[in-house]
Amino acid sequence: MSENRDCVEGLPFQVESRALLSILERELDDLERQLGLEISGTSSHLIHIRALAHGESTAFNKILVCCARLQLRTYYFLEPGQSEARKFGIIKAFYTASTLISTLTAEPAVHITRNGPSYVYRMLIVGANVVLKVLHSNYVRYVDFEIGKQLYNSSIALLKHSSIVKNDLSERASVIQAQVWTIHANDSSRCSEEPYLRIRSRSVANVFYDSLWLWREEVEASGRRASNTLGSSDRPSGSFLYIPHPCCRQADLTYLSDAHFTVFR
Repeated sequence: MSENRDCVEGLPFQVESRALLSILERELDDLERQLGLEISGTSSHLIHIRALAHGESTAFNKILVCCARLQLRTYYFLEPGQSEARKFGIIKAFYTASTLISTLTAEPAVHITRNGPSYVYRMLIVGANVVLKVLHSNYVRYVDFEIGKQLYNSSIALLKHSSIVKNDLSERASVIQAQVWTIHANDSSRCSEEPYLRIRSRSVANVFYDSLWLWREEVEASGRRASNTLGSSDRPSGSFLYIPHPCCRQADLTYLSDAHFTVFR
């Protein structure tokens, strides 16, 4: 999905993109059925033993398939125009993200974001931002806002839960995700627009980086406004005054360089 050298984003042409998405989704459907048949083809007694011995493994496989499906469906955000295919694909991405967050919130999967592979953690962040984008767009009429908001809060709680030491990436991500919600909620104009992305060069992480870029712009703009309000005579010559956005006062900007996000590459 990202190997077309004739396109800045590396995406295939529109017709090819839709065909590839359709094929890959069918392959995921087949994979899900295979995972289900692997259990259903045994006796009930063996199923019970297997469920006790490998219950977490089976749940983890389902989580991986859900992550892969979400990763695939985020490409619908890059579809041009206001086509029905784009709308339907983004709504499907929303429900896939909802399923992922709900699954990770339940036992025993709740510990996977902390102890499992980083891929699940990354896709949790992507899923949270998919939910965010849909809830603050005109697509919100196709989903339940309150349930979506609860799921978004659950994703923030999961990020906090996956934190190992104070101020690590998980803790900072949870803070930023809470602040990004406030920024979107304060801009009612978004609710009359389709969900769109300005950042289109990060493959599946486009949705996350778009929110991060918006957050950084808000923080920098707030700092400039505060600096202009104080005036040049109120600070030493040659210095730069940084005053964060009111909802971002606890955030640390030092980790926003790309070097700290190679996890998404």
